[in-house]
Amino acid sequence: MLSRRTARGYTQEEVVFHSTPYTPVPASLLLPEKPRPGKPAIVALHDHGGFYYLGKEKLLENEAEPERLTVFRKKLYDGYCFGAELARAGYVVLAIDAFYFGGRRLMPESLAPGKARALEGLKPGSTEYIDAYNRLAGSYEDLTAKTIFLAGATWPGILAWDDMRAIDYLVSRPEVNRARIGCVGLSVGGLRAAMLCGLDPRVRSTVVCCFMSTEAAMLRNDVEHHTWMLYAPAAAPLLDLPDVASLTAPNYLMVQYGKRDSLFPDSGKT
Repeated sequence: MLSRRTARGYTQEEVVFHSTPYTPVPASLLLPEKPRPGKPAIVALHDHGGFYYLGKEKLLENEAEPERLTVFRKKLYDGYCFGAELARAGYVVLAIDAFYFGGRRLMPESLAPGKARALEGLKPGSTEYIDAYNRLAGSYEDLTAKTIFLAGATWPGILAWDDMRAIDYLVSRPEVNRARIGCVGLSVGGLRAAMLCGLDPRVRSTVVCCFMSTEAAMLRNDVEHHTWMLYAPAAAPLLDLPDVASLTAPNYLMVQYGKRDSLFPDSGKT
């Protein structure tokens, strides 16, 4: 454990676990007031949103968060920190930084000289810096995806592996009832939830919000706007995204759509 703080209705611990021997994963664990053995637990999965600078913080309460994060959360989450709200409701909540976000984001100093010039002279953490950083990280998604593919892996595979290892960490905690684990996510968090519940039978209840469609319909209608993080080459003909999520049966699954979310056409929802 790195640190601990007490908030209204819960205690928050900052921890790091390893998803591989070489891969540290920053995580926040929220424990309800008066934690005791047998609490239900939730893996809270953050979105993409073109906001790479932070990850798990999108779902959590932060006493001195950047203004840009507050504005972003208002737009995507109606201002709610749903991780904190779930903890106050009695759930043990775990949120991790997905690969390429937050504590695992692209480091500008790792780029070739001159490639991060857009950040020069900007104060780290300022609105101007965060906006410039997010544009920079977005421009490197394609190169990152190429590198992952050349290494013999896939981006969704990395996300799913890390999220399953998050459950490993959860079940190691004495406060958690291993038979009562769920997950919930919005946007790419919804993609992560769909994969996690389909691949890990320990997930007994799932909410997928604003990320469900057949891949053919998604890519036919809006391929230029979808992230590289959803692509697993040649997988769809064998097991499309709805098929993956359906593997959670007979466990509970709720899929929510956004009426104005044009990234997921009606033709892919049936």
